[in-house]
Amino acid sequence: MTTSNDILVLAGLSVRAMAEMARNEGFLPVAFDLFGDRDTLAVSAWRRIGREGVLAIDRSALLLALSAVARERKPIGWIAGSGFEAQPGLLAEAANLLPLIGNPPALSDKVRTPDYFYPLLTELGISHAETRLLPPSDLDGWLVKNARACGGWHVREAASASAEGDAGRYFQRHLEGEPMSVLFIADGRRFVRVGVARLRVGSVAGRRWVFRGAVAAGVPGEELAGVLDRAIGRLVSTLGLCGLNGIDFIFNDDGPHVIELNPRPTASISLFRDALAGGLLRAHLAASSGLLPVLRDSTVGPPPFRGFEVVFARRAVLMDATLADWIAGCGWCADQPAAGAALARHDPVCTIVAEAASRDEVEGLLAQRRDTLLARLDACAGSA
Repeated sequence: MTTSNDILVLAGLSVRAMAEMARNEGFLPVAFDLFGDRDTLAVSAWRRIGREGVLAIDRSALLLALSAVARERKPIGWIAGSGFEAQPGLLAEAANLLPLIGNPPALSDKVRTPDYFYPLLTELGISHAETRLLPPSDLDGWLVKNARACGGWHVREAASASAEGDAGRYFQRHLEGEPMSVLFIADGRRFVRVGVARLRVGSVAGRRWVFRGAVAAGVPGEELAGVLDRAIGRLVSTLGLCGLNGIDFIFNDDGPHVIELNPRPTASISLFRDALAGGLLRAHLAASSGLLPVLRDSTVGPPPFRGFEVVFARRAVLMDATLADWIAGCGWCADQPAAGAALARHDPVCTIVAEAASRDEVEGLLAQRRDTLLARLDACAGSA
């Protein structure tokens, strides 16, 4: 049983959202990530686990950090965020130093193995984008992806991609439709669907399918909900998934088609932070121990719609103290960079957030706030 003031470790490329959630749920969070943003530092003890300018977890830094915190602070365990896809085996190494809360490393590796996961979907009768390891004879209409990457930066049109095969490379047919995701929580046998989101995917630095954010989609229609629940149920019972997980899918006239399974808490947790009684991270801990949580009491009224979007710099800019303070003080920017950060063109600046009574209102607020932030950044870059 967890109690208030339990120490909880969170590790990944960026764990600000989980750190804030952990603090709000009564934990004492320890955050290991690459950025050390101002709002991360405000709610947690922090340690860098990457090298400056490299968007990857540094194996040695992570293992040293976990060893030190396990020895010095006696945390209840740690939760993995994004970034471990790139280093098969690192989850297992880290779990040997401190208990990993969520799916075991071997399961995470399996669902990130294309020649295991997509045949499994076929076997379970779950619709998915056609996927293969070897290039098709006609590359037109196909994408090339990397199972050891995340965030969409690795996705290319197969016809224009390099012929060289990186470790983890696979080919997937491009599907027209709306990119979406479903967040769910499971105890190894049963599950609760937490929420469905519309993903914001767009072009950054010539990469067309970069993940840029998400907006809560509201309650799905009966048909979509039924298809999603059948797919989730079959995956949970077959794989023994536990804790928070997310499925990305393309939704079109033929229904939802699975793109990938993320066997960990995903970026959309911030959209549904009050969906489960007691909070998402406490529910994650409970479900990972076999205790399935329940949805919040619907009699208190519908939850608000939420959305977020990562904003990328249109030109190089130095984050001086005035600009950093403006971002921190505007009230709708998260992942706030520290003063002194030098941002190159296309670097992520921060994340804008919005909350309103409808999805359209959220979309409008995000657009307005994005334009305001970009104008401020451009003015600062121009005066540098």
